[in-house]
Amino acid sequence: MSKNSIEIQYALDSLTMEIWVVELFSNLAKRIKNEERSQTLQHFVEEEKGHCDFWLKFLKKRNIETKHIGYSNLKLQLYLLLARIFGFGLVYKLMERNERVAIKRFSEMLTFDNITDIEKKGIQNLLEDELKHEEQFEEYEKLYKFYINRVQTILTQLSGGLVSVLSISIGVTGVSQDPIAVGITGLIVGLSSSVNTFTLFYFLARTQRYVKEKILGRVKVAVNIAPDVYAERVSGYMIENGFSAETSSRIADEAKRDPSIMERIIADEEYGIKPEALGDPYGTAFYSSIFRVFGSIIPLTPYFLGVPVMSAIPLSVVLTLLMLAVVGVLVALFAEIDVKEKVIDLTMSGFLLATLTFIISKLAVQLKTSLL
Repeated sequence: MSKNSIEIQYALDSLTMEIWVVELFSNLAKRIKNEERSQTLQHFVEEEKGHCDFWLKFLKKRNIETKHIGYSNLKLQLYLLLARIFGFGLVYKLMERNERVAIKRFSEMLTFDNITDIEKKGIQNLLEDELKHEEQFEEYEKLYKFYINRVQTILTQLSGGLVSVLSISIGVTGVSQDPIAVGITGLIVGLSSSVNTFTLFYFLARTQRYVKEKILGRVKVAVNIAPDVYAERVSGYMIENGFSAETSSRIADEAKRDPSIMERIIADEEYGIKPEALGDPYGTAFYSSIFRVFGSIIPLTPYFLGVPVMSAIPLSVVLTLLMLAVVGVLVALFAEIDVKEKVIDLTMSGFLLATLTFIISKLAVQLKTSLL
């Protein structure tokens, strides 16, 4: 593809994205209760409208029709739904990814010879705006960091409940053709798994929090006893992070005057602990167990509706695979990995495990029959 074709395609893609972002930010600004963040998004809307004008002029100059360009309402509604269910942290995470794509695209366009200097100046301004947006999204994401981590745990438990109960229920159909009996058996397994999940996550999270609090306590005592020693360590860490020796020294001096700053730096650099992210053991355990139950119920729905077992099995598999696909998309977006790969990984794992369990149950029945 020639650079001329690439620049047109990049411009069309950028215009499409900008139009959609204007609609998304406008809707989000109305929903966010925090007035400061709402105003920030409104400011983004005005900037994005300016970006739209730039690309419209850019394409018009090249005689490219733009009347057909619009945004995907389905995609917009999906993002708004995700914001309502999982909070704005997920949307900020997704938008951060979009900003990176835009930054890469604009940076590449600045190297094209068939774009005028005035246009390059305009693209440079757009690039600076996108860099500011990315920084702002990263700041917002930090505010939702613990919540985002909790959602990742919840999604893991949801997928675990889906796969385990699907496997158990299909396995039970190998020995029973009563759909209600299959559903009750699966539900018992799901509830038991949920109780185990709550217990495991609660004690694990509480233990981790306890250990971290003890470490922070030791750091606080040590910093107050030997501030000079730890000031040297802070300076060393800053140099390792790319700061000049002079800047690192100033940071160390400031940290020495304010022990709380030094405590945070030492805790983060030496132990990877952030005081604001100690976690909530009860909350993590509660949400994990609830979504484990939710994941357990979905595969059992056809059985509780009284659908004959041979018809309930494919329905249960389809429902489970659809939910696993949704979970795979969300997990991939959070972890910033390939969406397609994660969806295939989860759905294939669920399908193979369910099939294997069904085969084992059938073999067990045949073995029992032959022995009798």
